[in-house]
Parts: sequence; structure tokens; C-alpha cells
Amino acid sequence: SMMGKHLTIGLPMAFQFSITAIGTIVLQSALNTFGSDKIAAYTAGGKVEQLVTQIGPAIGVTMANYAGQNLGAGRLDRIKKGVTSCTIMTLSLAVISAVALYFGAEWLSGLFISGDQPEVVASAVEYVNTICVFFPVLYMIFVYRNVLQGVGKSFMPLMAGVFELIARCVVSFTLPDRMGYVGVCLAGPVAWIAAMVPLCIAYYIIIGKMSKKSRLAQA
Repeated sequence: SMMGKHLTIGLPMAFQFSITAIGTIVLQSALNTFGSDKIAAYTAGGKVEQLVTQIGPAIGVTMANYAGQNLGAGRLDRIKKGVTSCTIMTLSLAVISAVALYFGAEWLSGLFISGDQPEVVASAVEYVNTICVFFPVLYMIFVYRNVLQGVGKSFMPLMAGVFELIARCVVSFTLPDRMGYVGVCLAGPVAWIAAMVPLCIAYYIIIGKMSKKSRLAQA
């Protein structure tokens, strides 16, 4: 029974990461039409993004453990307080990361681009400056998704991954034709929004139901 509970939580998490990888492959097909310079710029920009946004996954792992421990202790009130505190901290860090990345985009992008390639650097900076505005949305995904997984509600995080995939595919097949390279840059932010909104709604609905059930049980 314990193995079954772990698989119930773990398998949707594994599928979620697979869905994210599929979305990246679909986007790559749209990016390939813009030539090698844009591909190199997007790759460098992606590395800069991964470097700066490591705060998000770290917060996510912390919140998953925090939520699971407090669920086991029957302290849903602490989960709600923790999410509120973490939201404030996370949004603050997202703004700081976005500002730092916006002003340091050229230098950071240059670390991943060999030789004198100003056009590639400029395109990498364009990507970085486009996505950093949406860091608050990205960081909130890590909070809500991991809290839901921590309390054993892994279905909605999986569905959020599906929404993210759909959004990324729609953007990949539409915006690049209309907006060019900027359309490719916007694929990530649009996908983040598509994932964050249902996660946020699901969190408040699920925690509300769990709190109500807990109060009834105590009564």
C-alpha cells in the first residue's frame, strides 16, 4: 500500500517532466527555421535562464517537503501560512532576479557564446529581456505545484503541465510566423501563465476543501 501511494504521487510527476520536454522539442522545430545564429542565441539565453532561476526549483523542493510534513502533523494552518510567507519571499526574489538579469543580460550571455558574435549576443539578450519580465509567474509555479504535490494532490500539477504543453505548441505554431524571433521568446512565458493560473486556482480549492474536512472531523 505504501508503494502504491508513492507511485500515485511519483508517476504524475514523472509524466509532468516528460510533457515539459515534449514542449521544448516542439518549440525547437519552430526555432530551427530562424537559422544557426538564432539557435545559438536561444541556447545561450536558455543557459542564462537556468543559471539565474535555480532559486525557483530550490524553493519548490522546500515547499513540497514543508507541505508534506505539516500535512502529516495535521497542521493545514501552517501550510497556508507557509505558502503566504513563501509567496512574498518568492515574488521579491523574482523581481530581484529579473532586474539583475535585465541589466546583466549581455555579460551573462557572453559567457556562453564563443568568439566575437555581436548578433548572437544581441539575440540572446533579446530572449533574456523578454522572459525576465515573467519571472514572478514562473516562480509562483514552483510554489503552488510543489505544495500540491507535497499534500498528495499530483493530478492538478500534471494537468497544469498539459496546459503548459498546449500553450507552448500553440505559440510555436502561431507567434513565430507573426512576430518572428520574439514569438519564439514568448513561448515560455505564455506556457508559464497557462500553468500558473490553474495551479493557483486548484491550490485554494483543494486547501479549502481539506480545511473544511479537517474542521468537520475535529467537530
